[in-house]
Amino acid sequence: MITLIYNTPPAILGIAFVLISAAISVIGVEIVGRIEPLDLRHTYNDIVGFVIAVVGVVYAVLLASVAISAWESYDKSVAIVEREAGTLGDIARLAQGLPPPNAAEARRLVLAYADTVVKKEWPTMLNGERPSEAWPDVRNIQTFVLGLDPKSPRDVVLQEHLLTSLTDLFDVRRERMAMADYGINGIVWTVVIVGSFTLIGVCLMFGLEKRRHQILCSFLSVSTALVIFMIIEMDRPFLGAMGVSSYAIEYTADIISNFSG
Repeated sequence: MITLIYNTPPAILGIAFVLISAAISVIGVEIVGRIEPLDLRHTYNDIVGFVIAVVGVVYAVLLASVAISAWESYDKSVAIVEREAGTLGDIARLAQGLPPPNAAEARRLVLAYADTVVKKEWPTMLNGERPSEAWPDVRNIQTFVLGLDPKSPRDVVLQEHLLTSLTDLFDVRRERMAMADYGINGIVWTVVIVGSFTLIGVCLMFGLEKRRHQILCSFLSVSTALVIFMIIEMDRPFLGAMGVSSYAIEYTADIISNFSG
């Protein structure tokens, strides 16, 4: 089910959310109208208004909190990828200060890592799984840096900076892996879904003329559905058509490949 949702183009999924939520409201008003006459429901409009105000505020706070959390997770994932690309660039640029054979080898190792990340790890993350394909490439870079034999104070400082950048690469890589299968807790999703149906259910109890009642409930259900749609698209940062792109790493690799020496 999750794979089907995230493999559906966002535009189609969004339209489906709008149409389904509106249909639920229209059909719901029709069913309630047949079960309980308008004249009877009209008598407790004040009570329904009070209940929907309380339920609406509580649900709005919850929905806003979940939406902000999903948005922040998505933005964090974008920043992580940018940092990883920047760290790769730092390693390659620092390696330019090494003798030509070492500089070329460092560039080759960094490009090999970037290639594995883009071609093998990103498809893994698009499936909502933690990647591991590029760990050998990271270890190759580590072996290279640790194997350097500094001949001067300048070389010692250069190796220290390379080790610092390598540590940053390990850290940011672990962060990306952690976000690869990150998602909002299932209990929270249950509360969000049940809360949305509760809110719409209360709205169905109003005593209004049928057409106006259907329009009112449709506005409420569609607005709620759109927020839930946004949460779904940003809940899994690397999953689906709106998943975080590998462009930053590809762009950095393209720059590194043009280094001389």
